Amino acid sequence: NAYAKLEDALRRAAKGCGSEIWVTGGTYRLDDAAMLTYKIPDGVSVYGGFIGNEVSRDGRDWIQHRMVLAGSGKNLNVVTMGDGSLIDGCVVENAFKSGINGIGVDFEVANCVVQDNTEHGIYAKNGDVTVKTSIINDNDKEGIYFNDNDSSSNYSITIQRSKVYSNERNGVFLDDSTGSIVNSEIYDNGGDSTSYYGIKLLSLSSTTEIRNCTIIDNANEGIYRSGGSSADVSNCIIRDNNNNDIQLGGVGAYYNCCITDPNDLQGTDSPDEDGNITCAAGFAYPGVFGNYHLASDSICIGKGDAAYVVTGELDIDGQDRIYDTTVEIGADEVACTSGTVSSVFDENGDGVVNYAEFAVFGDSWGMTTTDPNWSDTHSNYDFDEDDTVEIDDLAYWADEWLWTACWLEGNGSVYDWWMALPAQQSMMMGMESSMLGSAEPVENAIDVDEVMRFMEIIADEMLKEKAIKKKDLKCFLSAFQDYLYDNKY
Repeated sequence: NAYAKLEDALRRAAKGCGSEIWVTGGTYRLDDAAMLTYKIPDGVSVYGGFIGNEVSRDGRDWIQHRMVLAGSGKNLNVVTMGDGSLIDGCVVENAFKSGINGIGVDFEVANCVVQDNTEHGIYAKNGDVTVKTSIINDNDKEGIYFNDNDSSSNYSITIQRSKVYSNERNGVFLDDSTGSIVNSEIYDNGGDSTSYYGIKLLSLSSTTEIRNCTIIDNANEGIYRSGGSSADVSNCIIRDNNNNDIQLGGVGAYYNCCITDPNDLQGTDSPDEDGNITCAAGFAYPGVFGNYHLASDSICIGKGDAAYVVTGELDIDGQDRIYDTTVEIGADEVACTSGTVSSVFDENGDGVVNYAEFAVFGDSWGMTTTDPNWSDTHSNYDFDEDDTVEIDDLAYWADEWLWTACWLEGNGSVYDWWMALPAQQSMMMGMESSMLGSAEPVENAIDVDEVMRFMEIIADEMLKEKAIKKKDLKCFLSAFQDYLYDNKY
């Protein structure tokens, strides 16, 4: 039988009745009392993303059926972890202190978004912690804070295939502890301060591995280390941090990295004796915030050292970390078995040519370069470069409808979560046109019948002009309509 309240299920599990809790999509909000928290008992796993008729965990979809655990802004911690506990497939937000808190316990966070908390996203102390395929963003202090002040232990944190970004202090802060950060993206952390970094390492208790990460655009050094054991840095993109000044502080040697040289911003693609290069990494979507997939001609392809990689390891998209016997520098492996990495038609960089591009195309329809409102956005849809957005351009565009980037073919990409976040959808949809809607997804935001009437008018013109074959046009219109209905636009 289902519980009406999550806290009732947690209390029953604490009495030894069950080790898994399946939670349906929806927002579960704590009352104002400061000490209220969702306490996950020892050994219990909480899974989100259900609709209520599943017979196995494989049937859930935590992106489509989003489970949100929200504080009122007055609760100290939204989620408190027990020993051996797991939280998997949910959004945790709006704590007065930390979104997820665990002290003196081992725990795991998987497939989660931890955002918009007044202090830390994740605060962990004196326990072994794993964070994987998760997003930690827009927290007012550290994205992830990990501390080990137990002198009799050597606790560590493992961060895998995650995005940690736009936190006001350090993206990741390892304090008197150790860990491993691999196949992850750490970017835009530190706010406007001169004291915070992408990754801060203070008094490391043992060697810490930072490998195959993309560390970009942080306020100060991408990695800063002070005291204790060394940091083992390899196969990383470390660029554009610290206003293109020094990228690493106190790190020492690093290997097979693509790193900004403050004395030569143009850099070189010739590796030094440690395999490091200093030229631009070559991203597929250089104008899209947070999309750090490598272009198909990136200099970072095949320049990493496969000897550092563990057998069976996956990149940030859930694709094989070693592809065709080589490994890339950075979090992304260009492992395309079919398709391509990017498309000029993918205007917002979400990896799909779909309704978002159609909305901008529709806004550009019929415009010419003499129109006073003509902009670079409209120019992007003048595919045949005849200074007008019209029938011939639609033929180009229709041919790319529902193109999908090969990096979306992976097994559980954190990018799927990232692109589904309301704030991210708002940014992507509003990159070039203010007519694309609000931050919150709105059901049936597009009148499908009205859109199809518009498309049929254009279709008649296309057939008259013989700009497209009737068979191809019919397939396109059918796929377009199905897509709008299936996605509730």
